Amino acid sequence: MTITLSDQAQADRMFAAHGVIDVDTHLTEPPDVWTSRVPAAMRDQVPHIERIEGKDTWMVSGERLGAPGYYSMAGWDGVMPTSVPATYDEIHASMYDSTARLQFLDEQGLQAQVLYPNVGGFGNGYFLRLGDRELVATCVRAYNDFLTDWCSVAPDRLIAVTAIPFWDRDLPSRSCTAASSAATAPSTSATSPRTTASPTSPISTGTRSGRPPKTPASRSASTSAVARWAPSSSTTPGWAG
Repeated sequence: MTITLSDQAQADRMFAAHGVIDVDTHLTEPPDVWTSRVPAAMRDQVPHIERIEGKDTWMVSGERLGAPGYYSMAGWDGVMPTSVPATYDEIHASMYDSTARLQFLDEQGLQAQVLYPNVGGFGNGYFLRLGDRELVATCVRAYNDFLTDWCSVAPDRLIAVTAIPFWDRDLPSRSCTAASSAATAPSTSATSPRTTASPTSPISTGTRSGRPPKTPASRSASTSAVARWAPSSSTTPGWAG
C-alpha cells in the first residue's frame, strides 16, 4: 500500500490531537538483567550473554536461547533473518536503555508504551525448562525487579507488564515486586497455559518435569491490562506480536 501525502497529514493530525499509546511492544533485555541479580556462583545457570562466532547470544547452562539481534531490528538497515544486529554495539540504544527509549517516544509522537518481555516469553514460562523450583522463581523475580527499575524513569510512559507465574500457586507472591503487584498493574502469564505445567503438575512440588498434566488445563486470560487503545507503530522498537 502506498502512503500518500494526505494519508500522512491525517496521521499527523491524529497524533497531534490524541495521546497515542503503543499497547504491544517489547524491550530488549540488557546483558546483565539476570547476572547482576544473582550470586556469582549462579551466573551460568541464569540467562547471560556469550559472544559466539562474533554474535551476542543468550545462553543458560550451555543451552542457546537465541540472539537479541533477531528482536532488535528497529533502526537496523537489513532484513531479518539474513541481516540482523550481531552484537549489542549494533543494537539501537532505545531497545535496551530506558532513557533512550523515552527520547524515541518523543521522536515518534508516542505518549507511552506497554512493554512485554523477550527472553523469558509471556509470563516467563521459558524458565520452567530450568527445572529447579527456586531457580525458576529467582529468574522470574529478577526479571520483574529489572522491569520495575527500567520503567521507574517514567512509569507513566514506560508501562511495565509484570510476569505472573501461573504454574505454581506460591510463586506470584514471591516473584512480584511491591510496585508491580498493585491491583491496577498490567500483568501477563501465558498465551497457552494448557501446553505448559499448571499449578497441579509436578513442577509445583519441586520436580524437574515441566510437562502438562494429563487432564486439560482450563483456559485463562493471558494478559490483563487497561490502556487507551491506539494503533501500534511499525517503527516501534521490539517485536510486535
